[in-house]
Amino acid sequence: MSYIEYMPELIELPEDGIFRDSLVTKGTVGPGEDTLLVEISRDPHTGVIGSGISEGEVRNGVKIKLKRRILDFVEKVFNRDYFVNKKFEGITLKKIVENHSKLKRLGFPVVNTMRMVDTPPGYYERIIMTDLTEGGKKMVLSSASYLDDEPQIENISNGNEVGIQLSEIYQKLNQEGVQICHHDVFFLVIDKETRKGEIVLGDVSRVIFSDDPEFSPRDDEIEANNYENMKDFVDLVNRSLTGRVVDFSPVRERMMANIKT
Repeated sequence: MSYIEYMPELIELPEDGIFRDSLVTKGTVGPGEDTLLVEISRDPHTGVIGSGISEGEVRNGVKIKLKRRILDFVEKVFNRDYFVNKKFEGITLKKIVENHSKLKRLGFPVVNTMRMVDTPPGYYERIIMTDLTEGGKKMVLSSASYLDDEPQIENISNGNEVGIQLSEIYQKLNQEGVQICHHDVFFLVIDKETRKGEIVLGDVSRVIFSDDPEFSPRDDEIEANNYENMKDFVDLVNRSLTGRVVDFSPVRERMMANIKT
């Protein structure tokens, strides 16, 4: 089986579509961290709204009953053979959620909420996340969107503004010593009504920080890697856009200014 195929479900879903799972309230399982038993229901009439080559698929129609409140989320199911067989560069769910927490704490644009589901043996690992589509009001494009079987060609009304946002993210990454290791970290979220786009760091598995044991590059190497992966993202996501596309020139200008200083 190749890494781009989905593994079959290991255990049938309950007939009522509800897992009574433990949700890790602080994001990762660790000493002193609590888990909370919640009801997670999955609408059988909704489907996959996104998928990754290496990790798995994102499904909508997920609701969490928390005391008297019902909260809407999406769920990332790590069901790719490449991830299930632990071939994915040592990445774990704990590492992904820790990366998200660090980026959020540093002030980067990320999904608002990301929590691990404490799934029992035999189930695929899962993460619950805020729905970036806001129930279908927005569209999310990644650097792989153009590879979809039926890729949608979209347009944005603020290509230069998105470029400026990217340049600010680029500068902040460099200042904080954060290295982006792959272009699929970035998402372009487009409002379907206004066509305005914004950047979110959505797939945060391949991000490393200055306090990570494996982190050793010089500052100029961090900047070079961040620049190249950001450029690759823009080049690839623009294949899914028509009319106004994401303007990369603000990032290029920022990079050149950094070289001169």
